[in-house]
Amino acid sequence: MYYIKGLPNSEYVLLNAETGTYLYHENEELLNQETSDKGYLEIIGCVGADGNTQAGTYSYRDENGVKQLVVYKYLKDRNRVFMVRDNAAEVYGEVMTVRITIGILYALVALVIMLVTLFILYQEGRELMVMEHAISRLGNLELTAGQKLEPFVGRTDEIGMIAQTIHHVCDCLRKTINDIDRILGEMADGNIAVDVSKNESYYIGDFKVLAESLKSIRRRPGPVPGHYAAKRIHQRDCIKRHGYHSPDSEQRCPLRQCQRPGYPGHRLCG
Repeated sequence: MYYIKGLPNSEYVLLNAETGTYLYHENEELLNQETSDKGYLEIIGCVGADGNTQAGTYSYRDENGVKQLVVYKYLKDRNRVFMVRDNAAEVYGEVMTVRITIGILYALVALVIMLVTLFILYQEGRELMVMEHAISRLGNLELTAGQKLEPFVGRTDEIGMIAQTIHHVCDCLRKTINDIDRILGEMADGNIAVDVSKNESYYIGDFKVLAESLKSIRRRPGPVPGHYAAKRIHQRDCIKRHGYHSPDSEQRCPLRQCQRPGYPGHRLCG
């Protein structure tokens, strides 16, 4: 005797489609007996009328008023009808169990997807906050902003690209500022011949204009500090000696006495 798993009350029968007698039944006493089940008889009438060999389903209520569900197949070449019958409540009960199981699995999968999505969004949000803070510091010209982004440098996603860009900008600005500090420091020490082209490659983009300005200062240096101080001392001495007072530092001393050889700084007047 064979049963469908989960449907222990199912019944297999094989009927002669012409006479309606049992060719197979679990109750051997019914073999070669004509069926009295109205559902079986209705199915035999249907397949005999249309000759359809496709598997079909049929539901009806038996003599006890219980709804039965039948799956049948018409074997036309042998004029046989194979049927499997079971209580509809039992069949649909198993279907409902399967539906509930699948629903629970879908809910679990959806929950896992939601948790993973929230975790990814949290990670992305936290990393974006780090990027935002670094950009804010860079806007205030804090060139150490790129140091905290080193763990993100080298990544191939959008966060890595932003971090790489900020790190590169900070590095370029740092090199340029350090070089300007070097040039101005040496000029302040009196080295007017400082090499302003030594790190010219640091000046990229709009900073090329700054490089040209530094070269222009190098080509047209102003008075050296010692010479400028001596000239100011001489002008004060002229005013004290001759009573001449003029805001124009390039005016000659009108008495020209300071131009006599041997007068301190005589070459500076006029």
